[in-house]
Amino acid sequence: MEPGEKPALPYVIEFMDGRRGEAENPDYLMDLITGEYFSDVDDPNTYYLLCVKTLRDIAAGPLAMAGIRATVYDGVGPFYDSAISRYKDEVEEEGEIEFVNPDDPVILDGWDPWTVVASLIKAGYIKV
Repeated sequence: MEPGEKPALPYVIEFMDGRRGEAENPDYLMDLITGEYFSDVDDPNTYYLLCVKTLRDIAAGPLAMAGIRATVYDGVGPFYDSAISRYKDEVEEEGEIEFVNPDDPVILDGWDPWTVVASLIKAGYIKV
């Protein structure tokens, strides 16, 4: 949506960086969040992977750059933590980002679209 534009659909989302979008139903909200055609996915495994991948990318990108430590959970347990280095280039860069919540990471839950949206609202990444 353009700045100042009035929404015409029932669901409106505002991202942490000020971008806004609107959707006809909650499934289409996930299209806006994932940047993919989430609402077209039929395979449960793909559906689940998109949720977790999206949360990982948000934790590693916008939230980390805002100084917010986030831990992403999948169906088994912790999947990704923005304060724990896993790759050589991350180890070299470790400590460059100072988190405002180093001992209390926000939890991003990739179990299903509802927990994804709820987690992102709680983390302050989106407003619905």
